[in-house]
Amino acid sequence: MAEWFFSTIGNLFKKDKISDDAHSSSIEILPDEVLEKVFIILSGREVCQVVTMVCKRWYAIVDDENFWIEKCLREKKLIKSNLRIFYGNPTLKVKHFYFFNKFEKNLLKNSCGKNQMNHWITNVNMENVESFNNNKEVKKIIDAYFNRNDNSLNVNEWEIQKKDEEAGSKLIKNKKGKLLSKFATTNYWGKKLQVIDLREENNYYKILSILKAKIKISENYSARFDCGSVYKLIVYIIDDQFQVVDKFKYEDTMPQWTEGQWKLIQHTFSIKKPVRYIIFYHAGKDTQYWAGFYGSKITNSSIKIFI
Repeated sequence: MAEWFFSTIGNLFKKDKISDDAHSSSIEILPDEVLEKVFIILSGREVCQVVTMVCKRWYAIVDDENFWIEKCLREKKLIKSNLRIFYGNPTLKVKHFYFFNKFEKNLLKNSCGKNQMNHWITNVNMENVESFNNNKEVKKIIDAYFNRNDNSLNVNEWEIQKKDEEAGSKLIKNKKGKLLSKFATTNYWGKKLQVIDLREENNYYKILSILKAKIKISENYSARFDCGSVYKLIVYIIDDQFQVVDKFKYEDTMPQWTEGQWKLIQHTFSIKKPVRYIIFYHAGKDTQYWAGFYGSKITNSSIKIFI
């Protein structure tokens, strides 16, 4: 349908090949309701980059908020019960929601160490992270993260491993088949974290609970084949007042002799209360106390929001 449609549009603009009568007797004679049904099945990019440029009439059809409501419903970006959010708040536009939501993308940056330790912090007091006692401790960590200097991180407890023959674990690849680098720990605890501010990521963060959104986290971890290690993952969901709304804790101790296989840890949060921040913390070390980076390896970390 899309190929036929754009081919027809192209023909309409070849003025030297068609007459005005032919122009008026083709697509232009279709009523708005029919054109809207055609435009609905096109991609958002095609609607904005092609349809809106043809004429004022077509622009008006796809600029209407009801058009984007139908498009969101058709593509299951929204369900009918969630439309009340937009009806009751004129500052929220369905069209903007369709284009500017960053849901279903990985919110974590530098998840495999491609950019060294950028976007992670290691040089803050991590003791409280594993068990926050109050919102002041939460705020302190979040403030430390957003006041960080990526160029002055203490990375003595971490190494970026890109050559698999030096890593002592099996190969790990992304969905495109490309080999991934990984963070490796040493003989004492390597701890690092990243904070996601959902307000900076998406204009609609305040209504995630109304949308019944899911926050899915995942990560791959491994040990060397010849060295035991310990791995930890803790993820906190935080509100505007720095209160912990939900949390997930996981720990695994791997024996000394393994095949160096990679494991996958996953968890899904159901958002039932307003949220603002996500704290993603992980840690690891070896259990043999060997000099060098023989501890837990971590890569392919991910935080994604689904509605």
